[in-house]
Amino acid sequence: MRAAIRRLFLFSVLLLPMAASAQPAAGPRSLSAVRLAPGEGIRIDGRLEEAAWAAIPPAGGFVQREPAPGEPASEETDVRVAYDASALYVAVTAYVRDPATLVRRLVRRDGFGEASDRVFIEIGSPADGRTAFSFGVNLAGARQDAVLFNDRNEGDLTWDAVWESAVREFREGERAGYVVEARIPFSQLRFDSRSVRDWEFNVQRDIAATGELTYWSPILPDADGYVSQFGRLQGLQGLRPPRRTEVVPYAAARLTRAPDTPGDPFYSANDVAPRVGLDASVGLTSGLTLNATVNPDFGQVELDPAVVNLSQYEVFFQERRPFFVEGVDAFAFGSTRGAGAFERPTFFYSRRIGQQPFALRDIYRDSLDVWAGGGERVLSVRDPETTPIAAATKVSGQVGDWTVGVLSALTLEESADFVTVDPVSLEEERGSAPVSPTASYTVARASRASRGGRTTVGAFGSAVVRDGSDPLLARFLSSTALVGGVDVETSTSDRAWTFSALASGSHVAGDSARIASLMLSEQRYFQRPDASPDDFDPASGRLGGYRTEVSVAKTGGGPNWRGALTLAATSPGFEVNDLGYQERADLLSANWSASYNMPNPSSPSLNYATVFASGVRAHNYGGDVVRTDVSLGTYLLFSNLWGAQLIGTVRPEVYDDRRTRGGFLSRRPADWQFSSYVGTNRTKRVYATLSMAGRREFGSPGAGASPEWTFTLRPRLALRPTDAITVTFEPDWVRSYNNDLYRGAELGAGGETFYRFLDYRYESLDLGIRWDLAFTPDLTLQLVTVPKVDALEFMEVRALREAGTFDLEPYDGAATPYADYTRLSIRGNAVLRWEWRPGSSLYVIWQQIRDDYADEFGGLGVWDDVPDVFGGDLTNVFLVKASYWFGL
Repeated sequence: MRAAIRRLFLFSVLLLPMAASAQPAAGPRSLSAVRLAPGEGIRIDGRLEEAAWAAIPPAGGFVQREPAPGEPASEETDVRVAYDASALYVAVTAYVRDPATLVRRLVRRDGFGEASDRVFIEIGSPADGRTAFSFGVNLAGARQDAVLFNDRNEGDLTWDAVWESAVREFREGERAGYVVEARIPFSQLRFDSRSVRDWEFNVQRDIAATGELTYWSPILPDADGYVSQFGRLQGLQGLRPPRRTEVVPYAAARLTRAPDTPGDPFYSANDVAPRVGLDASVGLTSGLTLNATVNPDFGQVELDPAVVNLSQYEVFFQERRPFFVEGVDAFAFGSTRGAGAFERPTFFYSRRIGQQPFALRDIYRDSLDVWAGGGERVLSVRDPETTPIAAATKVSGQVGDWTVGVLSALTLEESADFVTVDPVSLEEERGSAPVSPTASYTVARASRASRGGRTTVGAFGSAVVRDGSDPLLARFLSSTALVGGVDVETSTSDRAWTFSALASGSHVAGDSARIASLMLSEQRYFQRPDASPDDFDPASGRLGGYRTEVSVAKTGGGPNWRGALTLAATSPGFEVNDLGYQERADLLSANWSASYNMPNPSSPSLNYATVFASGVRAHNYGGDVVRTDVSLGTYLLFSNLWGAQLIGTVRPEVYDDRRTRGGFLSRRPADWQFSSYVGTNRTKRVYATLSMAGRREFGSPGAGASPEWTFTLRPRLALRPTDAITVTFEPDWVRSYNNDLYRGAELGAGGETFYRFLDYRYESLDLGIRWDLAFTPDLTLQLVTVPKVDALEFMEVRALREAGTFDLEPYDGAATPYADYTRLSIRGNAVLRWEWRPGSSLYVIWQQIRDDYADEFGGLGVWDDVPDVFGGDLTNVFLVKASYWFGL
C-alpha cells in the first residue's frame, strides 16, 4: 500500500512540468470610473437621468460562459461606473428584444435560488486576485450580497452589506429592457490607502429565458479561477479608506409554551426569556475588521431536522447562527483542490461552541444518588439546551499581502438543575450540578497569495482550553485540545494544472479516563485485536496524531478534460472533535476523478454535457482494505433547460474494522448503488424534479440473512402563482432492509467472543411544504412545515463468530426483545423578516415542534400514520427580535 501511494505521488508531481509549457491567457479588459464633480449627486432610482451618466461612455461586449462559451451574449448589455469620496456608483443597462421573455422573481434577500433575470456587480477591491465583494440585483428588485474567497464563484452569503439599489424596466421605441442602478459605499469594501490603484471588477448578467450566463470580462470554462479573470476598474484616485464602525444593538423576547409533563417540578406553562445584546464591527485598519458580540442572540430561524440515528457516529448539523456563519470561509482549512478525500475531517465545526452540554444522566450513568449524598434519589433533572457564550470576537481581513482570520469565544460554566427526595421523610430539595466547565475556543487562519493569486501558502491553528478543576467533568472532557497545520497551493501560469498539499497535527491532553475514552472511541478503536497494543496508553494523559493530503488536478487548459488525484493519510491518534468534526482516523486513501466536459455540444438539443468517473481505495494503518469503489456518471443540460443526471457505483468486498465496535475484523459484502435526477425548466411557473437512489448488496451475508438494500425517492414540485409567491412540496421517502445493527458482544461456551447483530426494516416519510412570500424586497414571510414519520421494525438476531467474515448465523442465546416503534415528529417555522431601514431588521418567528411515538406499531405503512403527526401536543416557541444599525 505505501509503495503504491509513493508511486501515485511521484506520478502526480511529474505531471506538473508537462503543464508548465502552456501559454498564459490574454490580458484582462479594463474600464474607467469617472469621478463626480463636487456637489454632483446621483439619485438611485434606475432612471439614469443625471448628466454624469450621459457623459460616461458605456462598456459592453458581454461574452457567454454558458451555454456557448466564448460566444457573444444574445442580448446587449452595457456598464457605466462613477464615484465620489464616499461611494461607487454602477449602472447596468440590460437590453432585451422581447420583453415578454423577462423572468421576475420577488424573493427574500439572498434567496436567489430561483431562476430570474438578474445582474451581479463584483468588485475585487483588495486587488489580490482571490477576494471580491458581490452585489446582486434581480429584475424584481431583490438583492443578494456575498464575499467571494479563494478565487472561486462561491462565498459567504450571510454577509449583509448596507447599500442601495433600484431596478426600472423600460420600453423606448424599438428598445426595451431594464436598468440596475446601485450605490455601494466604500465603507462596505476593503482597500488600502494608496491613492491610485486598479481594482478587479466584473459584471455578470443572467438571461433566464435562454439560460445564458454572461460576463463583461469573459470567464470561460477552459481557465481555472474566478476573481483572477476579472477585468480592471481604473481611474480611482484620491480615495481614503473610511472609518468602518458599525454597531447593532438588539432586543429580543422568547416565549416557550410546552406540553405539561406530569410530576415535572420545572414545568412552566409560559417560559418567557427576554434578552438584549450588542454586535459591533470596527475597522482596525484599511483591510482589517473586528467583529464582536456581547451576550449574543443565536435564536435560529430554521430548525435542525428530526433524525433517527442508528449509526455509531454523531450527526452533523449545519451551522445556522449568524455570528459563526458570517465570514466562516476565512477559516477554511483541511482540503486540497483535487478529488474529495475519503472521510475528510472538518477542522472547524463552529457548533462545538455553545453546544448542549453533556446530559446529567450521561455523566453520572443513571446513578445520580452518588452525588446527591445521604441516599437521596433524584426525581427530576432539567438539562440546559445550550452552553452560555459570554462573548465572542472575530478579526478578519487583509494585512499587507496576507489574508487573516482569528475567532475567539468564551463559554461559561453551566449547571443542570435537579430535584431529590429523601427516602425516609419524602422531603424534596432542589440542587444543581455542573455539566460544562468554563472554556475558551480559538481558531486562527492566515494565507498569503502571490503570482497574481496563482500561489498561496497558509497556516491554521485552533485551541480549546477548559477549566479542569471539577474532577468528574475532567473524566469526560479534554483539558486542552490543539490543532495546527500548513497548506500550499500553486498553479501553472495558465492555471491549467494545480498542485496543493497540507500537513496538520493534533494534540489532546486531559485526565487518563478522558484519553482512554478517546482511544476506545469509534474514531479509532485501539482495543481492536488487530490494532497495535502500543497505541493504547491512556496513562500518558495525551493523544496525538497527524493528517496529510496532497493533490494534483487539471483545472484548466481547455474546456473539456478535468481530473484530479488526491492522496491522504490520517494517523490513528489524530483527533479534532473538540473544535472540529471527525468520524474516523487510522486511514490511508487514494482518490481520483476524471471528467470530459462538453460546454457547447454539437447536438442542437443539448446546452451542456459531461461524462465523469471517480474512485477511491482506502486502507487502515494495518494494511486492511476498508474501502474500494468506482463510479461512472453523466449529466446533461438540454436546450429547453431541462437537466438529467445518472451515476452508478460498484463497491467490491472489503474489510470492515468498525462494524464490531472494537472487536475483530469482519467483511463488508460487495454492493452496487445508483442515483438519478431529472429536473424541468426552473424559469417556468411550475417546475419539478425527481431524484431516486438505491443500493443493494451482492449475494447473502449468511444463513437466513438477506442482502441489505435501500431505496430513496425525492420528488420536488414548485408552484409560482405570482412573481412573489413560491410554494414548494418536498416529500422524501426512504425504505430499507439492514442486517448489521450492532447489539453487543458475548462470550461463547468455549470462551470465544462473538458479536450480535439485528436485522431491521426501516421506512421514513417526510412531507415538507415551504411557502415563500415576498411583499417587497425588504419584507418577506417564510412558512415551512415538515411532518415526518419514521417506522422501525426489528427482526431476527444473528451472530458473527468468525473473524474476517460476515457470515451471520442464527443466534441461539436468550435475545433481549426489541420493541418496534413508529416515531411521529413535526417541525414548523414561520419567519417574518422586515429590513425596515438599511442594516436594521425586525424578526417575528413562530416555531412548532413535536416528537412523539404512536400508541401502537402499525407496521411500515407510514402513509397511514401521517394524520397522527398533527394530533399530539406541540411545543410552541415565539420569538421577536429587533435590531438597529448605527454606522459611525
